[in-house]
Amino acid sequence: MKMHDENGFWSAMYLVFLVTLGLMGVGAFVLVKSEGVNVANNAESIQAEYAANGAAYYAISRLSIGDLDENEILNIGGSNVSLDTSLVPGTTDIQLIINASLADKRIVHTITLSSGGGNGGPAVFATGNVNNIIARDSVNAIDPSLIVSNATQMPEIDYPALMANSNDAGSLIPPFEVSPNEYLLPNDWPSASGYYRWWSTNPNVTHIPGNLTLSPGQTIHGIFIIDGTITFSTNNVIDGIIIYRNSGVALDLSRRPQITGGVVVDGDVNGHGWWNSTLRHQPAYLRTFSQYVSDWQEWGEMNVNKWSMY
Repeated sequence: MKMHDENGFWSAMYLVFLVTLGLMGVGAFVLVKSEGVNVANNAESIQAEYAANGAAYYAISRLSIGDLDENEILNIGGSNVSLDTSLVPGTTDIQLIINASLADKRIVHTITLSSGGGNGGPAVFATGNVNNIIARDSVNAIDPSLIVSNATQMPEIDYPALMANSNDAGSLIPPFEVSPNEYLLPNDWPSASGYYRWWSTNPNVTHIPGNLTLSPGQTIHGIFIIDGTITFSTNNVIDGIIIYRNSGVALDLSRRPQITGGVVVDGDVNGHGWWNSTLRHQPAYLRTFSQYVSDWQEWGEMNVNKWSMY
């Protein structure tokens, strides 16, 4: 009887042990599975956060040169990232919103930026390649950062407003059109006042609805909107800004004109193959030009005023 009782006791204990072991196994499985889910969730959150941070610095960098494409969808480490900018009401500050998502994780950064005044913009802005060109700053030091190549799009220039503030050169008439679509200008065009109109702070603006050819030693002043091409001769001086708005047409600077101001080209900019062509940056000219460009205030150094995340 005693032996039987002892066998029952040990049988019960063995059963308890098996049940306990089974429960421990189930518990361990649930714990491991839960930890695996947590690790996966944490990994996705970290990836989305890194993607949002990377996109933020990328966007600020593109804003500093006026070349942020808000329609661009980025894919960083598997995360899809969208960008959006808007002006803060009543200010010139820019609000940048970064939205990064991975699986069911979503990270949003909201950044408020202001322009530090910067340098007015680059000396060379091109949607194509820039070849054999040297950019110098206003004190004549070489500064490669003043060259922007392969931009995704041209800046949004308000040509009607620019033309409305131009002088009589805005609409060229004969004898400047020497043949269909071919134009010449007098030396020191449009006046000795230089880049600005002599009675105001508005720039002189000349629209060339075709091709412009300069004579040897000729000097011209102001902003030149070129629908065709400009052909340089030796020892030309351009005191201002050249805008090539005909997409895909290269600006040829191989004759090494002396340009003080800047060039904005919807295509390539090509210098001389043996001696690089040089442009000298003029911040005052570019700041005046920026009044007619909706996204030009984004150029130059950007200051971060506020950065929040959720």
